[in-house]
Amino acid sequence: MKVVVVSPGKKPTVEEIDNNLESMQQAVGGYIEVLHLFSDERICLVCNEEGKFLSEMKPNRAIFEEDRFKDMNRKRNIQKEKILDIIFGPFFLCSDDGDEFGSLFNGQIAKALKRFESVEIFGASMNKYRKR
Repeated sequence: MKVVVVSPGKKPTVEEIDNNLESMQQAVGGYIEVLHLFSDERICLVCNEEGKFLSEMKPNRAIFEEDRFKDMNRKRNIQKEKILDIIFGPFFLCSDDGDEFGSLFNGQIAKALKRFESVEIFGASMNKYRKR
């Protein structure tokens, strides 16, 4: 399936992964967790369920409150947005039709690449955000 992969410190890329649990776990480096963020898209974010607990997982991207209520194609005002969470480690975006995961369409890919194009840099104080 065609997905957008987002790794810490890197621009997102479009990649093909097999549509099975083993391939998904390999892509995120462990057990998967699925987040449905974008209210008007059938896109889900698949990340490492234990990312915040693992010292080898680096902070990747912030998820904002506005992500839950607006589409990915909007202008961002990060200074005014409330951070809901920070994803640690690599993650990918794929489609979700309610029954199974699948490839993203070209329009969804473009929106996902735009939404996560900015490489976010987190300071040393990020350790306080790790769940203990």
